[in-house]
Amino acid sequence: MEAEERARVEAEKQARAKAEAQALAEAQAEAARARSEAEERARIEAEEHARADARASELAEARALADAEERDEAHAAAQAQAVAVADAEVQPEPDADADTPLRAPAHARLRNETDGGRRRIRPGVAIAACILLVVAVGAVVLGSIHRAPSAPSPSHSTTASTAPTSGAAISQVRSATDEVASATSGARAGLASLSGFPTPDNVATVINPYVASLRLYEAFMSDATVPVAARSAASTAEAQVRQDVSFLETIDGLPPIGLGAFLQQFATDTTQLQTSLTALEQDLGSAAKG
Repeated sequence: MEAEERARVEAEKQARAKAEAQALAEAQAEAARARSEAEERARIEAEEHARADARASELAEARALADAEERDEAHAAAQAQAVAVADAEVQPEPDADADTPLRAPAHARLRNETDGGRRRIRPGVAIAACILLVVAVGAVVLGSIHRAPSAPSPSHSTTASTAPTSGAAISQVRSATDEVASATSGARAGLASLSGFPTPDNVATVINPYVASLRLYEAFMSDATVPVAARSAASTAEAQVRQDVSFLETIDGLPPIGLGAFLQQFATDTTQLQTSLTALEQDLGSAAKG
């Protein structure tokens, strides 16, 4: 009996051990499945994150490209506005009655005789041209002061004396007019050759010396002796100079958003001024011939 009891107990132990081993195997299999599912979920999430990162990167690149294109377009538009300053060229009408050729206006002399292209004058050269104008016209003013009598200088208004104007006086006015025409062409070319993105500050480096040149010409012409035949053209040119000075001085403190309109108005005004100066030069040439 005892042997049978021991055999039964042993059999029960083996059965329990087998059951426990089976349960452990099932638990391990379940744990393996759980790990496999967790790994699959992690892989899927990683792929989704990677795709999301790729989409975000593509969107960022697209935004950066769009921003770059907008900057390029704005830069190109601003440069086009600056270049427009040098685009309009006014051809002087020939003087059919002239026996001797008039000096060509300065804006016409800026054409390149070899290939017809325009010279590109850097802002520093334009500023230097304006400074030379200040010196040249200043010398003319000083010369006229030294040669003038103690009586007040005659005016070139329509009510002034109709006495013949001396050749020296006509030469002084012609020289000053030619110099301010050169300064006008130099300012136009200086703006057209500005490097980088135009700003009110770098535009002012060209405009302010040009304004000084116009003011000096205005001061000279207020006391200059102009022949009767050229007084109408002189009055037109002086009025244009005064108007241009008043406008150009707005460059100081100009907000960047107004620079495009400023450059367009500058192109229009300088074209009109060159036309007025050319007409004055022609009338002075006719008066010089008597």
